[in-house]
Amino acid sequence: EGHDLRVLDTAISPNGKMGLTSDYQGVYLWNLETGQKVRSFPGRAGAIAFGVDEGRVFCEYQDRVAGYDASTGREVVRFPWSNLHQHLAFSTGGRRALADSQGLLELIDLDNGSSRRLGKQGSAIEGIAISADGRRGMAADIDGKITAWDLDSGQLAGEWQVGKENIFRIAMAPSGLIALTASLQGRLLCWDLKSGQATQLMQSHPEAIDELAIAPDGRWALANEDEAIRSWDLAGAVERRRLEGHMKLIQAAALVKNKLLIADQHGLTEWRLEGGPEI
Repeated sequence: EGHDLRVLDTAISPNGKMGLTSDYQGVYLWNLETGQKVRSFPGRAGAIAFGVDEGRVFCEYQDRVAGYDASTGREVVRFPWSNLHQHLAFSTGGRRALADSQGLLELIDLDNGSSRRLGKQGSAIEGIAISADGRRGMAADIDGKITAWDLDSGQLAGEWQVGKENIFRIAMAPSGLIALTASLQGRLLCWDLKSGQATQLMQSHPEAIDELAIAPDGRWALANEDEAIRSWDLAGAVERRRLEGHMKLIQAAALVKNKLLIADQHGLTEWRLEGGPEI
C-alpha cells in the first residue's frame, strides 16, 4: 500500500529485494522485505526500471530519461526524450534500453545516453521487448507483424505475421529465445524465436489481456486477464494456476525470481511464488 493515486508502473530489482512503483506524482523505491518506502524520485514517469543491480534507478519522463543513484537520489545520467517516442523497454542487465519513435527502433546505451537507430517496423509499433542481457529485441505492430533483432549488429533476425490481428502487448524471456504476444482480439501466443513457431495459450474476449511476464528461467509465464492473473507452463503450453482476489483493475505486474509484484488502482501487492507458479 502507500499510494493515494493510481499506480502506473512497477519493477523489481534483479535480486528481488527492492521494488519500484510510479503514480501521477512521483516514483517510489520500496524495501520488499520490510514493506517500507525508502526514497521518492520527482515527477510523473512512464516506464521505470532498475539498473544492473538495485543501486541505480531509471525513469522515463516526458522530455528525458534519467538515471538516479538509488542510495542518494542524485541524478547520474540523462538523455533526451520526446513525445515522438512511444515505448521504452529496459534490459534487466541495466546497460541497454530499446525505444521506438514513429515506427523506427532505437537502441540506447544507459551508461552514457548515446543511441543508435535500427530498422523501421512499418506500421505503428504497439509493443517492444528486450532480453535481459540487452543483446536481443522484439517489436510488434498494429497490423500483426512481429520482428526480432540482433541488437549487437543492428540486423533483423526474424520476421513473422500473425494474420490480421492487432498485437498490442509483448514480453520476452530473459534468454531472448522465448516471447509472448497478446492481441486486441484476445489471443495469447508463445513464440519459439529460434524456429519462429507459435503456440496458442489462450483465446479470451477482445481487449481482455493486459500485462505479460515471463519467469527468469523461461519455463512459465503470467498474463493479466481482466482482474485475475493466469499462469502457464510454457513447455507444455498448459495453464497451471489462476490468481484471483483483485477486485480493482490491475495496472502493472513485475516478476523476478519467486516474487510477483502487482499494482492495482491504489495499492501494491507482493505474491511469493514457491517452486514456480504455485502459491
